Amino acid sequence: MPQTNWAEAMKLLLNKYKGKKHPLEYKNIYQLVVMVILSAQDSDRNINQLAPHCSKTFPICNRLPKQFLKICTLLLVR
Repeated sequence: MPQTNWAEAMKLLLNKYKGKKHPLEYKNIYQLVVMVILSAQDSDRNINQLAPHCSKTFPICNRLPKQFLKICTLLLVR
């Protein structure tokens, strides 16, 4: 199997979306990571509604409980 040069492979994608606003409304990388994980379970619109509540409860990584994703997933299913 040939090796993939990921830096080269990503150039087209990065150039296509350069300067475009991401549909998730995040304020920092921590929020973006959590929101991307959650968005695999639901739509960006619903994640944008849920995110402010999660950010207030868990503003920084070291306050993030192990059950966080399980709790958020339960909230999304409601």
